[in-house]
Amino acid sequence: MVTGAYTPRNPKASALYQCVQAHFGEFEAAYPTRYQEQYGFYRPVIGRVVVRASAGMSGLALRGTIVRTDLPRMPLPPRPTTSSAR
Repeated sequence: MVTGAYTPRNPKASALYQCVQAHFGEFEAAYPTRYQEQYGFYRPVIGRVVVRASAGMSGLALRGTIVRTDLPRMPLPPRPTTSSAR
């Protein structure tokens, strides 16, 4: 049996988590004046996700994934056609 092979994660110790905890309130307050013109209105889902993640109720747990909403949407590739002729 291998001992000490598993070390549980502590997302609250990560730099990303600590940065979000320290500065997200400032970001929300400054969004209308600093970012709204360039990125559009503030989407309330952002705040809900951050609150849930910081409370540990979400599967995200601030794993370092950043979702960019300012990128243009790419069209989906066409679905392959299935032929019934055999």
